[in-house]
Amino acid sequence: MPVAHLILHAYRSWNADHPRGHYRTDARGVQAPNKELAEHRAAIARNHAVTWATPDQFLLVATGRELCGRRTWRMHGIVATANHVHAVASWRTMEQPTDVQNVHKRIMGLELARAHGTTG
Repeated sequence: MPVAHLILHAYRSWNADHPRGHYRTDARGVQAPNKELAEHRAAIARNHAVTWATPDQFLLVATGRELCGRRTWRMHGIVATANHVHAVASWRTMEQPTDVQNVHKRIMGLELARAHGTTG
């Protein structure tokens, strides 16, 4: 049974110049802080950095739990803060951890957009 620790960050909440480093999908492990990359990302950003208020955090937790119930996945634990969500989930299917994480991102984003009357 696969078990994954899913980490979902709010938009622009952890940039490449973060003192503890950053992650990239095309590289393994923690990458060193990169001021130039952070400046580039800030220049091309479509929106301001996002933080989640307490009602949004409760919505994210509820959405993650409900999603696991609908998918017959098991949510072992989930917590949301102002800028990220940590969840530990398991499943008995052949789905890859990245697919499970992407479903969580899509559905949580959709629910937040609905709650705020926005798209995207």
